[in-house]
Amino acid sequence: MKVLITTSGTGTRLGEKTQYFNKCLIRVGDKAILSHIIDSYPINTEFIIALGYKGDLVKQYLEIVHDDLDFKFVHVDKYEGKGSSLLYSMNKCKDHLNEPFIFHVSDAIAKYNLKKYDGNVVVGSIKGNKTLYSSYNTMHDRVVSFNSKGALSSDFNYVGIAFIKDHEKFWKISKNQLAKDNSKNLNDISVFQEMIKELKFSHLKAEEWYDTGSVDSLIYTQNKITPKMLKEVLDKETESIYFRKNQIIKFFAEDKTNLNRVKRSEILKGVVPEVVSYSNNFYKYNFVKGDLYSKKADSTNFEKFLNHYQKSLWIDEGPDMNLNLLSKKFYYDKTKERIKAFFNKNATSDSKTIINNIEVPKVIDIINSIPSDFYSKGKKSKIHGDFIIDNAIITKNSFKMIDWRQDFAGNVEYGDTYYDLAKLAHNLVVNHEIVDKNLFSFEHDDNGNINIEILRKQKLVDCENIFFDWLEKNNYNKRRVKILRGLIWLNMSPLHHKPFDYFLFNYGKLNLFKTLNYES
Repeated sequence: MKVLITTSGTGTRLGEKTQYFNKCLIRVGDKAILSHIIDSYPINTEFIIALGYKGDLVKQYLEIVHDDLDFKFVHVDKYEGKGSSLLYSMNKCKDHLNEPFIFHVSDAIAKYNLKKYDGNVVVGSIKGNKTLYSSYNTMHDRVVSFNSKGALSSDFNYVGIAFIKDHEKFWKISKNQLAKDNSKNLNDISVFQEMIKELKFSHLKAEEWYDTGSVDSLIYTQNKITPKMLKEVLDKETESIYFRKNQIIKFFAEDKTNLNRVKRSEILKGVVPEVVSYSNNFYKYNFVKGDLYSKKADSTNFEKFLNHYQKSLWIDEGPDMNLNLLSKKFYYDKTKERIKAFFNKNATSDSKTIINNIEVPKVIDIINSIPSDFYSKGKKSKIHGDFIIDNAIITKNSFKMIDWRQDFAGNVEYGDTYYDLAKLAHNLVVNHEIVDKNLFSFEHDDNGNINIEILRKQKLVDCENIFFDWLEKNNYNKRRVKILRGLIWLNMSPLHHKPFDYFLFNYGKLNLFKTLNYES
């Protein structure tokens, strides 16, 4: 059986969610919408994929994630604006579909069974607002009429899945319609409305149907189909992560970021999983069996965790003048850029503030008070770059780090050990669970005075105490770690949602000020 999936549309109803993604690559549960569709068909199915908007990413995804399946890719030249339509995209695939085929829109996740039907069949559902979907009316399991979007008196919403047995008639009518009209509204339903005048259509009710084509319906679907393996992952605008067949697939909108990650996986061999395949924007590695260390970290195993990476990762490679320049760029220049981004995002400006009853200067004044020799006191090593317990797996006999950083101020070979240590110090205080459960607060009164609080697990407080004792025992500068931790919180602030962004900014500002002024 051949299945046509049109992924060419821009997904405008999803707004900013499709700025970096094709809509079919948005993750629902543990995998992309497109994988939900493909996995609903037998493994010997031949898929015809219409590519348009972000089509290269769709092609890369399928070749990396579904490398065991048969795909024919068709590039659609007009997928937005004048002359573009669903029917136009379908017609570009005609040469591969000169036989009966299934059509499946790229935003419908459905469960249905076509086996007992041998004629033209459409799949429908009584769920959903009937004014938002194309629809049809039935009599004794036969379709008697098809309706365009907005019809009020219909029996079933059309879910966007059909078995087209009379393919020759379908293509003949579609060719005629496209020749007469270049409207964006031309689609499969417009053809079915003509076909039913001469041919029969059967109706099949979907056992399950989730529409992902609008923001509201996507959110509903994501709440219904929840992740099993990736439930701790925080979604980001420019990247995503998927799980399929015991493999993890990472996506990055910037190909340089992705390819540097791949390169660094070789440099960090043994510390991070081996990348088994990659493309410009995706890479894949085998799932690491074990538990997320953030769920297991406590006073009985934390020092073992630290000692493991002291031996396997933070191996001092000696002084390097270039590291000093990289550190200044990474810690000082990047922080100033991120602070500016925070102010622009929230239409505010730098000012003195009272945070938790402490008078705190402007943030730029605090940063500028960091001694100039601070940036020359790093330690060169092969750092992970995002060294947090949320990115650590505790296995039966050891540990494995995932989700490594792509560079340190542009350098992929090495970085400052203190950055890993500071990231860990940050994560023992602020972690994914705190964000997920909103275990923080940011409040301000009419005078602008700010109060911030955070709730922490006692076992992670114990780990933090062990960590700072371990730093001293291993001749690391504890104060340097705390300064960098404050800078990390400031850097994170513009990347997150309200009010978490305000919490991070003020928490970083307060802690950086206290470390610089109250600790020797």
